[in-house]
Amino acid sequence: MHIAHAPQARPHQLAFDLGPAPGREVAAPDDLASYDHILVAWSGGKDSAACILHLLEMGADRNRMELWHHLVDGQEGSTLMDWPCTKAYCAAVGQALGIPVRFSWRVGGFEREMLRQDTPTAPVVFEVADNKTLTAGGKSQSLGTRLRFPQVSGDLSTRWCSSYSKS
Repeated sequence: MHIAHAPQARPHQLAFDLGPAPGREVAAPDDLASYDHILVAWSGGKDSAACILHLLEMGADRNRMELWHHLVDGQEGSTLMDWPCTKAYCAAVGQALGIPVRFSWRVGGFEREMLRQDTPTAPVVFEVADNKTLTAGGKSQSLGTRLRFPQVSGDLSTRWCSSYSKS
């Protein structure tokens, strides 16, 4: 998947395209110099670490890379899912490699979303350059109830591992 700033987009808006950017051909998927930005979903685990190191070995430009980590518990104090050391670890690895790390989170985190009652889904906050944050979503007037944690079901359509925690 190619990710690039869209020419008609507002500042900080990204366009997601499954092919090359309009007017720009990508010679091969591994032609890393043809990408404007390389965003890596950085969980802090061995698989995403291997991805980062592989990109660097292939010659990816660190100045075009960003590591993105989603804080599943949010920033409001829940300690249900995230390890206490993960945020600092992800930031330290990024610093050691010379690659910026950005964090995102759903307001109230996974716990708030799974336990919400008669409340709209919360917005997602994400960091951008210059220590600023932007917010997306959370503007729906539609009230909803989940109350599904912990989820106990053999039906995978009702599993507790929800896309709401993986923004």
